[in-house]
Amino acid sequence: AASPSSRRESRNFEPMPPEAQKGPPSPLVPRLRLKQCITDDAVPSSLRCATLVVGKRLFLFPKGRDGMCDLQFAMVMDLVTLRLWALRVMGSLPLRCRCSFLVVGESICVFPCDSSGRADLKLAFILTSAEEDRVYSQGCYVELDIPGPCQCEFVVVGRSCLIFPHDGDGNYDLTQACVLDTELLTLRVCGGIIAPAPLPDLPKCLFVTVGFRVCCFPQNQTMKVSIGHSWVTDTNLGMVRLDVSPAPGCTMPPPSQALLKVVGSRVVLFPHDSLQRLNLAELCVLDSETGQVRTVGVEGDEQPPPAKCQLLVVDGLVVIVPEEADGRTSQVWVLDASNVDRDSLLSVWSLPVDFSGLGSVTDLRFFVVAGKVFIVPGLRQTCSNVCVLSPSDRMCRSYAIDALSTAAHGYEVEPCGTDLIFIPFDGSGRRCVGDVSVLDCTLVS
Repeated sequence: AASPSSRRESRNFEPMPPEAQKGPPSPLVPRLRLKQCITDDAVPSSLRCATLVVGKRLFLFPKGRDGMCDLQFAMVMDLVTLRLWALRVMGSLPLRCRCSFLVVGESICVFPCDSSGRADLKLAFILTSAEEDRVYSQGCYVELDIPGPCQCEFVVVGRSCLIFPHDGDGNYDLTQACVLDTELLTLRVCGGIIAPAPLPDLPKCLFVTVGFRVCCFPQNQTMKVSIGHSWVTDTNLGMVRLDVSPAPGCTMPPPSQALLKVVGSRVVLFPHDSLQRLNLAELCVLDSETGQVRTVGVEGDEQPPPAKCQLLVVDGLVVIVPEEADGRTSQVWVLDASNVDRDSLLSVWSLPVDFSGLGSVTDLRFFVVAGKVFIVPGLRQTCSNVCVLSPSDRMCRSYAIDALSTAAHGYEVEPCGTDLIFIPFDGSGRRCVGDVSVLDCTLVS
């Protein structure tokens, strides 16, 4: 007779497509063993759900095929005890609701939406944890001039959430910007404070959070960032706005398409062309504290070729992962930006890597956890291997993962503090919540 675990596995999982399956890991590869969650009897073996990480807990809200959530119940997993249990959410809640979730501190902000994704801000409410087995909803005081249903960009700053309405194509009306305070439970319009007057004739915008500051970078229709029209808003000082200006002895760089990354209290702009190929010849650095901008160069015996790249910041080091023409990557580059506030030249070096056991670099998922970069296969591939990149040690190492079922159709991976949570799903997209596993990344050498 089949064992209970095998019967449960055959019930939860459908076979993975052959093209997504990888061979067994080599016995010479070091292995990582994951911890298994412990489920209560009331937890279903699988369900469609929205997954959210709040502090050291994983929340799962049931969801139907139509995308509607049932917010009256939730599954909760504690990352310390690994216990997974079901609870009833207290308070006045819609029976079924299509919504957007946003984690702000220890709270979950819920924005009911229509089928096109437009959020009805006036119906927003907040879910808060009290004791271990209690989660309750709270309504908000909403000002009368809050805009109606609209597409929104949400930016988390401390215990608040800034909301920037747009038309669906990224054209913002900054005068309609709002702020949701999860402590005061208020939703107010703040566009007159956060946006300069008159507004620049640049409809698009990028928003970057640095501590309690929000850096706003207007863009034109070709997606070029206009540094000269940018500004910084300090939400910790009552929405004090600071216009961006060139540092002494520097000139304002021209508009350009760029990727933005936060390094310490600075925002580094990495210019790229229309094909998203990076150009490291001259980087732009914004000091969020002073609002001053300057340019820095890059030095090194070997520099990354112009290519579409992923950028990952690890303790002041920027890992540059190029996307080669064949979808493979044989080496990455590391840019030392730890002293970007003082250095005029940033050093860069290459680091050989081997992602061959993980699949195409375009499908890989990258997570910065515990001072390292964890690279796992794509969403619909088996997670039998993981690659760990330590830029400070200039090392890249592959590991085999134990205690993960190879019969799963794929894995959703969620970072939580110093852990990675692996949530398997079957062929219909149902999360197999009884088989959730956790990797403690601090134990990886």
